Amino acid sequence: MEEPSRASSILRLLRKELFRCNHKILKHQVIGGTEYIKVESEYPNGVKLYIREFWFEGKLRRYAYHAERHGQLILRYDNAPHHPDTPSFPHHKHLPSSIKPAERHSLKDFIAEISNLIF
Repeated sequence: MEEPSRASSILRLLRKELFRCNHKILKHQVIGGTEYIKVESEYPNGVKLYIREFWFEGKLRRYAYHAERHGQLILRYDNAPHHPDTPSFPHHKHLPSSIKPAERHSLKDFIAEISNLIF
């Protein structure tokens, strides 16, 4: 069975940028104009990445890009509307001890930032 386009593009990006990781699709669902993707990537050093995206009619509506090591948060980007005072609302990033604006918040931006944090 062929993977629909967004799941395929996420895996291509991860395999290119995070070639040392093992990647697996935990959930992928396409119903009508919606697509939900959940992917896990794991580095040999124990860092895990969780990527979740929800698309509706070709537009990214919800996302969460999360990195942790041994259950401890390293970094998360998301657009959950729970930090309305953030200048980039609803986009923001979680660090171990703070919430910061996320002016740049694509999956590619997340991968670049997490790569700088863990290497």
